[in-house]
Amino acid sequence: VLLTLRVICASNLPKTRDERLVARPWDEWHPQGAFAPQPLQPANIISPSCEVELIGGLVGSEDAEMLEERWSRCTSTVANNGLNPSWAEEEFRCACYTPDSSFLKLSVYNARHQLMGKPGRQLLAYEAALVGALRPGYRSVPLRCPNGGSPIESCSLLVHIELTPLEPNQTQHVIPATPPQQSADPLADAPPPVPG
Repeated sequence: VLLTLRVICASNLPKTRDERLVARPWDEWHPQGAFAPQPLQPANIISPSCEVELIGGLVGSEDAEMLEERWSRCTSTVANNGLNPSWAEEEFRCACYTPDSSFLKLSVYNARHQLMGKPGRQLLAYEAALVGALRPGYRSVPLRCPNGGSPIESCSLLVHIELTPLEPNQTQHVIPATPPQQSADPLADAPPPVPG
């Protein structure tokens, strides 16, 4: 399947990794106590970017002959706008040859500068879904906190998904980037003998 994904915008992104978590009934027994309500921090302004990844299975660019187990692209960074950043419908296209074993992961990062002025990224929110379970059209994707996977209140990513079946001639000459490993010993995969 050819996956075409347009990242349109996000809304209400958190300023820190633990802000505005939606409490779940079992969170009171969490050993780290990371689900205590965090105070809002008005001074922080984030500059978000969104990373689109396909993980697992066989994936690759639509014109590539070599396939990989991970494909990743990133949007531009929207400076100083965590409330409603817009990426002007940046579009990503990837051929996914095994949609039932490949996952689409959408990650939102805060671009920040570390010591010595080096650029860095901090993961703020994410969501992952099986490519075979995606539905085409406009989708509002609720995002999760990277610390424990709790939903973040009112935080979402608006995307447009198109799924186009690949034509038979597009799948004939595809070569995996890493061929399957074969054992040198033919009995290595045999079950152990049963004691008698």
